[in-house]
Amino acid sequence: MGSRLRTILPIARGLLEPEEYNMQDIKARMKYSKEQQEYYYDRQCTKELLPLRPGDHVRVKPEPGSKEWRAATVVQQHASPRSYVVDVGGRRIRRNRVALRTDTSRSHVGFWKRHANSIPEPEPDPGNPHVVPTLQASTHMKRPAQDHHPDPPAAQENLTQVVIPSFGAADTKDSAQYTTRSGRQVKKPVKLDL
Repeated sequence: MGSRLRTILPIARGLLEPEEYNMQDIKARMKYSKEQQEYYYDRQCTKELLPLRPGDHVRVKPEPGSKEWRAATVVQQHASPRSYVVDVGGRRIRRNRVALRTDTSRSHVGFWKRHANSIPEPEPDPGNPHVVPTLQASTHMKRPAQDHHPDPPAAQENLTQVVIPSFGAADTKDSAQYTTRSGRQVKKPVKLDL
């Protein structure tokens, strides 16, 4: 209660009087402690999500009792911080940025991934050979021609060099030992067979 406890030790009577607290000092210390907690929480536990633009395709977090993330389109940014107005099947609703995820299946990135092979390459202009076409089919999706052999005798030589393992009596005695994919030798334990 703001006063010292009286003991059997001698003490000045003025020290036993109740002392008033400085409320401004206490509030300042509490505010400093809260600001310190906020600083360390924001630095380690949070991250700023990327802002959305009108027309972006997103998925809306499921409502209670549902598990389906519904497809929606961003209409505009709301006046509230980190909030957006989205169009879900003809209905406009407001959602916080946390409840919205970018829909990669309908975005331009997902479109290019799905339709990379069907987009034709533009033909270069013969009059201007220095212009590089800006739209190209995805070359990383094409397989390199590694198994192509121009002359058949070379291909047959490569086939004759392949060693085909034979499973005979020599392999049966080493069946207790095998090699894993990482290259480690595994030996099965020898058990007493009575």
